[in-house]
Amino acid sequence: MPELPISPKEMAELMRFARSDAGRQLFAMLQKNNGAALHTAMNQANAGDYESLKRTVQDFLATPETKAMIEKLGRSDYGRP
Repeated sequence: MPELPISPKEMAELMRFARSDAGRQLFAMLQKNNGAALHTAMNQANAGDYESLKRTVQDFLATPETKAMIEKLGRSDYGRP
């Protein structure tokens, strides 16, 4: 199995965020706006090619809608204890 391009600590933080309300909202936006590309990129990542997933997420993060959501998240605490 290929090594992940992030540390175990970063992965734990990412998973915690993904389970939060804000993370689910962000993922729903990603699926809505680019679902087919996300599906393809996730399959490639499962095979060890993380570049396609990285590009898909970077493109998504560059959209005005996503930037606004991230800014909103930055002003809140997405569920940290």
